[in-house]
Amino acid sequence: MTRSALATKIRIVASDASSALERFSDPALLGRGVVSLIGLDAVIDALGDRWPARREQVYAHVDRTLGKYVEPGGYHIRVSETDYLVVRPDLSRFAAQAAGLTYLRELLQHFLGAAAPAVINIRQVTRLEGDVIEAEPVDMAALAVADGAAAGLAGEAAAGPAQAALFNETRWNPFLSADGRLLTVSCVLEPLFELRGFTKVGFRMRRKVVDRGGMILTEKQLAVLASIDIERVDLATIARGVSRCLSQSSNKEPTLMVPLSCVTLSSHRGRLAMAEALEIAARAVHRGLVAELIDVDLAASGAVLAATNLLKPYCRILVGGLSVPPTSTLEHLRHAGLQGLTFDGAEAPAVHGAFKRWADARVCCAKRVVRSVVIHGLPDARHAALAGLAGASHASLGSRSPVFG
Repeated sequence: MTRSALATKIRIVASDASSALERFSDPALLGRGVVSLIGLDAVIDALGDRWPARREQVYAHVDRTLGKYVEPGGYHIRVSETDYLVVRPDLSRFAAQAAGLTYLRELLQHFLGAAAPAVINIRQVTRLEGDVIEAEPVDMAALAVADGAAAGLAGEAAAGPAQAALFNETRWNPFLSADGRLLTVSCVLEPLFELRGFTKVGFRMRRKVVDRGGMILTEKQLAVLASIDIERVDLATIARGVSRCLSQSSNKEPTLMVPLSCVTLSSHRGRLAMAEALEIAARAVHRGLVAELIDVDLAASGAVLAATNLLKPYCRILVGGLSVPPTSTLEHLRHAGLQGLTFDGAEAPAVHGAFKRWADARVCCAKRVVRSVVIHGLPDARHAALAGLAGASHASLGSRSPVFG
């Protein structure tokens, strides 16, 4: 009998589950095999007549357990009396299925004291429409082959990212945002130059976040994402950028400028994840990382100082990225632990004379509080030279940099 012949349908009976699950009905997501059903039939059978009295206690424990392991990269919800749907868009097919198997085994161990193969009930969701879920049994033989590696990936949500898997791109992309959008993070590597001698010193990572419809999120749209989504964008950018940088050359680049968000560094979880990522990323460069704290002009000076203190063990240089080119006082950043400021030159005037006046005003403003100024995203070397004449210390070129999707 084929696996398709064993496919089952369940009707969603949990309140509000149907509307909550609409965002997971995309055939592309289901085709990746990262949406699973895990069944508690064996627990209910074991409790027998005690099940009605113990039901809410069991559900509470399952929700706590799944929340601990699944979040923040995935989602879980009870859809029937016996079934929980688990979504792990941050993992590969085998890693997601191994994750479901791990969760179910732990739950069965807790409630039954054992997780015999006969009571394992895990299925891959193949169709989700209205209040009906179609699923088929997971191929346990194939999963057993990949179980060792995949289960290691699955446990990372609880134990912290394993070093060997940090730059596994399927770990991060795509991911489901808190507002239900499927987002993919890409990275543009902009060549970074020291302007005094116009010497290439490495790359600056420019993040790019795209939704399912192909729309690129603006910096303003990125800034208002939920904090957990901003954290995932930060980590995905590091993973993408370092992976691409290493694949482009057999030699280590001198340095990498890495964009980071103060929001990520304000939470305990974010600090732990970022420290681990930066420690690994630093091995990809000769002279250490340059951390670019995004939107420092919008953060309190105390928050910026706390972030710079956290980053010092992992980054050689700490600079602040401004949300807009500096045209007013930045005095609150004078003692925030920053060695430089950066701003985007992509919107600057193209005409050389106008660009020079534009750069003069903004570099002068920034240098009142820091010694070094970086203008990123410039179209060509001539604009970079003019930025140097305006007093900028570094610049990155953006127009001809490849986009890695």
